[in-house]
Amino acid sequence: MTKIFEQGEEIIFQATFYSDRNRTNPVDPTSVVLKIQKPNGSIATPVINLDGARPANVGKYITTITVSEYGDYDWRWETGNPLFIKQGTIQVNQNLVV
Repeated sequence: MTKIFEQGEEIIFQATFYSDRNRTNPVDPTSVVLKIQKPNGSIATPVINLDGARPANVGKYITTITVSEYGDYDWRWETGNPLFIKQGTIQVNQNLVV
């Protein structure tokens, strides 16, 4: 199900990566990128931060974006070694008060 946000809202993107299908062994990939395609077609790649101190928070990553346009935003996490792909879409409602 698509998550819905409001125009101008700051959105937190979080991801945890695991080395196994049962999601019991978190792992830090060699690279982590989040690509966000805005409604106008441009692609943003926000700075990704570690989500908490290591080693307690291995595999956890976080970033934020402020959605200035309304419409659908497609997002995609991509990592390197091990390779992970997570993707989806969020919907942003138009600001009704100008």
